[in-house]
Amino acid sequence: KKNPNQSLERKNFCISDVKGTSCEKSYLDHAVKLFSMNHSVAVNDPYFGGYVTQFTKTLPMVNALQVEINRGIYMDEQKLELKETESQKLKQQITSYLSEIFQK
Repeated sequence: KKNPNQSLERKNFCISDVKGTSCEKSYLDHAVKLFSMNHSVAVNDPYFGGYVTQFTKTLPMVNALQVEINRGIYMDEQKLELKETESQKLKQQITSYLSEIFQK
């Protein structure tokens, strides 16, 4: 869902947990800590979580997060072209973050 009061300037990542209902707070906090090491991060702003995170909150023992990526960190938005170096670095970082989050 889109936050109607969202600002035009976005953080690099938006991590959403349907306003605290789709995962344990410690799980969210761990994800935010990892992503914040190298990037700016918002929680539930401008997005609260999508269909999958809203659905999984009803399942027992499931921690679900939605991670939105600001495309400006991996893409030249004027030319609509991928920034190859930045995208490869980002891919490695995200893979590392998600691996650690899933191990938790």
